[in-house]
Amino acid sequence: MLRLACCYATEAGVSVCGPVHDALLIEAKLEDLEEAIAITQQAMSDASSVVLAGFRLRTEVNRILCPERYQDPRGKKVWDMVQGILSDMESGTHGKATSMSTNGQNVSTNNPEDCLSICLSN
Repeated sequence: MLRLACCYATEAGVSVCGPVHDALLIEAKLEDLEEAIAITQQAMSDASSVVLAGFRLRTEVNRILCPERYQDPRGKKVWDMVQGILSDMESGTHGKATSMSTNGQNVSTNNPEDCLSICLSN
């Protein structure tokens, strides 16, 4: 259903950044934001109607305006890890041995990007 909503919104001219859990993250100029939101809500309603045999799900809107950014509390650990990797890369410690725990497994690598890909793929 979310994939179909992405298609509908994109075809209607909305810049869809991507799905986030059960929602769509879109971007628009401030002066076009309300129209983009309305189009996206209609796209999600239409997609639910197709998938759920006529039943239309309701949607709610959470506006995040610049300079704020979207952050899901469940992703804070990964975000902090990514920021640490970027900081290491900028400070020249990139390539040093890095270790982390993911799903109860300890992982050790000389490449910080490996930690990121392991964490994100689980």
